[in-house]
Amino acid sequence: MVVQQKRSIASSTYFMVILFAVVLLVAASAMKGRLKEPSPVPVEGLLQLENWNLQRDGRVTLAGEWLFYWDELLTSSRLHASGPELGTGAVVRVPQPWSHYNLNSLRPHHKGYATFRLLVELQTSADVLALKIPVLPTAYKVIADGKVIAEGGKVSPSEASSAPAYHPQTVYFKPQSTSLDLIVQISNYTERDGGMTEALELGSADNMRMLRDQELAGTMFFLGSAIIISLYYFYTWIVYGFVPAALYYSILCMLAAIRMLVIDHMFILQLVPGMSVDWLTFLDSLSLYGGIAITILFVHQLFPNEFNRSVMKVLASAGIVFNLSLIALPLHLYPVIRLAFYLYVLVIGGYLVYMLTHAIRNGREGSVARAAGLVLSVLALLHDYLLTRDVAMLFNKPILYYVIFLLIFLETTDFSKRFLEPRLQARIRSPALPVQGAAGETEDGLNGLTADAAARTDQVNGTTLHILVVGEDCCSLRLIHETLTNDRYKVSSVMDGEKALDYMDQSRKLDVMLLNGSIPDMSGLELVRRIRSNYSYAELPIVMMSFKDDVTDIAESFQAGVNDFLLKPLHAHELHARIDMFLEMKQLAESAATSEIAMLQAEIKPHFLYNTLNTALTLTLEEPQKAHDLLLKLSSYLRNSFQMKDTSRFIGLSEEIELVKSYLYIEKARFGHRLHIEYDIDDSLDITVPPLIIQPIMENAVKHGVTQKQEGGKVRLTARADHGYLQIIVEDNGAGMTSERAESLLRQEARPSGMALMNIHQRLQLIYGHGLTIWSEPGKGTKVEIRIPEQGME
Repeated sequence: MVVQQKRSIASSTYFMVILFAVVLLVAASAMKGRLKEPSPVPVEGLLQLENWNLQRDGRVTLAGEWLFYWDELLTSSRLHASGPELGTGAVVRVPQPWSHYNLNSLRPHHKGYATFRLLVELQTSADVLALKIPVLPTAYKVIADGKVIAEGGKVSPSEASSAPAYHPQTVYFKPQSTSLDLIVQISNYTERDGGMTEALELGSADNMRMLRDQELAGTMFFLGSAIIISLYYFYTWIVYGFVPAALYYSILCMLAAIRMLVIDHMFILQLVPGMSVDWLTFLDSLSLYGGIAITILFVHQLFPNEFNRSVMKVLASAGIVFNLSLIALPLHLYPVIRLAFYLYVLVIGGYLVYMLTHAIRNGREGSVARAAGLVLSVLALLHDYLLTRDVAMLFNKPILYYVIFLLIFLETTDFSKRFLEPRLQARIRSPALPVQGAAGETEDGLNGLTADAAARTDQVNGTTLHILVVGEDCCSLRLIHETLTNDRYKVSSVMDGEKALDYMDQSRKLDVMLLNGSIPDMSGLELVRRIRSNYSYAELPIVMMSFKDDVTDIAESFQAGVNDFLLKPLHAHELHARIDMFLEMKQLAESAATSEIAMLQAEIKPHFLYNTLNTALTLTLEEPQKAHDLLLKLSSYLRNSFQMKDTSRFIGLSEEIELVKSYLYIEKARFGHRLHIEYDIDDSLDITVPPLIIQPIMENAVKHGVTQKQEGGKVRLTARADHGYLQIIVEDNGAGMTSERAESLLRQEARPSGMALMNIHQRLQLIYGHGLTIWSEPGKGTKVEIRIPEQGME
């Protein structure tokens, strides 16, 4: 336990140290773009840069107070024609959606058009300047000193003639004088927020070109890394048996790559020039909606036991609906959908916090690191939100997507360790050198069986032994196949609990189950409990395999019903030895059941023969035909009884009932009118059952039930199909017994008179996981029921 805790602490510490180091690198990169010192800001439409050298002191952001003209598309000539004053425009804050402006009780609608104006007093007009225009999801036109220097889409006062465009760009121009008249015309009819929602930046041509090159290089680096990781895990998904986590991880990385291309600088326009706004909007929403939906599915794969299946289905279905809305709904509804999506993200975030808290409390590996990553993402989101509200932050650029990329990149290490790292020498290690067996024979390193062990295995079962392996790691499953599959072992595998149960329903011929502690759709302990409701410890031994050596986890496993607990990595010798041990245990249990049958036969025959022969002798003189028929029934009874060889495990139900009918005919001859017999048997039942499970119960009903009454009584045998079960009922209206006495007949302390019932009860438990059910009441009779599941009818 201490070793495991140290490993978990070391792993989490390693993860967090790397995360912190890479974040510092990103911070350092972002700091390159920070302003040298607080730069001048526009005030009432005027930016004074007489004392600011754009070449030496760096660029300036044009966030501040601009002049604003609603429902007007003005030019420099029109503004200058009104006089030397700045005009009659209202002073507004930029960046900000114009729907937030309050202009003398006039609040602009998000749809419309307007002009923004800013006068910039420069230190010199000799330098070539650069204006960086961010993503403005509308149509815009930028005019400097009366000359159009940049356009995106088509600006128009009419919605029909306006054309939006996502077109960030950096333009270079030379001012005509030290007084720069900067005008930005904008029209918006598609987006929820119109106006200048991002701030422009002004700087020298050299500095802005260098900044753009740095941004392009950083984006291409992250983009290439995300695409390579995505393709690698897609390949892994195909090669390693379609592990869902690998596919989710591949999709997540590819969506991250797409998002890097369509946000911020929109470098996708460099790869696909002229891409329409519809496609850009679609890719932007797809990367966001799909990324969140895939993230919740991926985290579910990491911590399957902490997720509520019903909640998971609801969240996944909602994610699918949001993604389908991108195809089914028109573009102008995207803003409304995104508002609903933000609420969906809040719900997912809250559920992830709850789930990770639960995982941390349960000591799940990697839960602390994931919780730290979630906190870091929330902090980055808060940072970027405050940045858009013109609040001074650590970085002057968004960092959320850098953080998300880093989390994806670092997740690769842990994901590989949990799902893809296992190899033969790591998970199932076989000796490098041959090992001498007890008799001097050489054992094969892969098979791991000595000659003595092989002989013991062959003695356990003359046929191939069937092993079922259940786990979520396809690599480990494949390696166990390679290690165990040979002439003696047939190995089957499934990757979730429901499939394991379905497989067992289809074939009960399983000898051993190897179970990983974590499986996708249910916990390993839940699967064990469901198996134990139908299978006993001896009938199907279950070996739990896990990396965890926590005492609590081991104790819970044994309480749930596992036979053994193996720590990974496994040794081939140990694995084979444990399997051999459980197979020998099954052999002993089956031998005990066979011995019980022989004991029952020996117990029945002496006294039964004596009583029957006495009855026949009595009838010989007075009713010779009846004596003849009785002896024929006795002959049939003995023949059927002797045909049940010691090794017979199952016989036809009709054979067992024929034995019962022969027995009851003989008893009817003995007791006459004191014994009444009724049958309710479905003759269409063509199934097999363990031998001697009905006749001893019927004998008990006659001997200790109806014949204990002076007037006698009635016995009734029922055999029919009942909702997936074979239902066999033996009931009488005889002497009956107390409930305490009935319960004691099924326990080890049963007296010799109750040994037959106890043996039948134990055999049924061994085979089907449950035995007899007895109802009884003194003076009213007894009812004994056997229920055999359909999958158990061999």
